[in-house]
Amino acid sequence: MKSKMNNVLKAFALGLILFATACGTGKKDDAVDQAEDINETRLEDADKDVQKDADFIVEAVAGSKAEIQMAQVALDRSSNAEAKTLANMIVQDHTALLNNLTGYANKNGIAVPTEESADAKDNIVKLREADAKDFDKKWCEMLQDKHENSIDKFEKRADKTEDMELANLINNAVPILKTHLSTLEAHEEKMK
Repeated sequence: MKSKMNNVLKAFALGLILFATACGTGKKDDAVDQAEDINETRLEDADKDVQKDADFIVEAVAGSKAEIQMAQVALDRSSNAEAKTLANMIVQDHTALLNNLTGYANKNGIAVPTEESADAKDNIVKLREADAKDFDKKWCEMLQDKHENSIDKFEKRADKTEDMELANLINNAVPILKTHLSTLEAHEEKMK
């Protein structure tokens, strides 16, 4: 009996060590990684296109969450009325996009991140800490980069997905993202 109890305790201790080791890597602290891990398990028997659609959804949701947070920072920190108007547009449009993406994900059993990526969080902190006189310029540059990256990923996935619902969702979003980008570029040009 004592031998069985020792084995149970050893197994429990090993489990705790493995848990602590896994938690210590930091990888599971990122909501994007967590969603990708869940999808990998859920969709392991699905074809590659479905898996790539899920990866796209995870990135697009995290990206929209980040852009909303970055726009919120501009609403708090910018003293420029035009920047605040642009930030409100970004919050509104990305909230709608986020709702569409999460609706699609829920319908198709795709896990999505609960927040932006760790890298995006770092960028948001940098924005919050940016010097007030350079804030609008830094904000515009950061959001331009994010929108250029998003547009590229959205267009590539629209061309490759076999899911017409996802293709339509993407094709409806791309013009909005392009409008954001051109508006950000025009705003930055006025600041020169």
